Amino acid sequence: MKKPMQYILLLVMILSAVFTVWLPIYIWPKEVVTEFDGIMFKEGDSMNYEEVNIQLNGHINKRMFGGERYLGKIIVDKMDVREEWKTQTVRINFNTKGLGVMYYLDESNDDAKLVPHAYVSIGDKGTSIVLSLIKDEDAETHMFADSMMIAGPAADRAGAVDLANDLMRKFLDDPLQ
Repeated sequence: MKKPMQYILLLVMILSAVFTVWLPIYIWPKEVVTEFDGIMFKEGDSMNYEEVNIQLNGHINKRMFGGERYLGKIIVDKMDVREEWKTQTVRINFNTKGLGVMYYLDESNDDAKLVPHAYVSIGDKGTSIVLSLIKDEDAETHMFADSMMIAGPAADRAGAVDLANDLMRKFLDDPLQ
């Protein structure tokens, strides 16, 4: 073989080896089992907030094309949510900017359907999370302003707002208040 052909073949072999080793490590799911204190607050109303406990129990993995994916449970204590949300495993596909929509399966009547429950942004390896709850009547036109937000870990409302602004800065026109 000629020298240029040998170099090309060697380069292809090296790239194949790197891709074969790197790809499974890159997309392999990372287990997330964590619990932390957070704050549920109404955006724009500094007097409306309460402490909550947030539990994540699932896996995060990177997708080949697109953002990350979370598969597992997200449980928020002290919150009046649908029972389905407390018991169902959720699958959240995040876009490349890190925003996902959490759905739950509504089986209350004969037609089972997926209902959007919250916009979600999750920190690196599940170390933090921000949820913006979607009311049924606002599912199509939901914006972050004036919505109920859950952010954690946070010790007070100011910390929760800062975390929400940090994780959702790519999607917000104006910072949350």
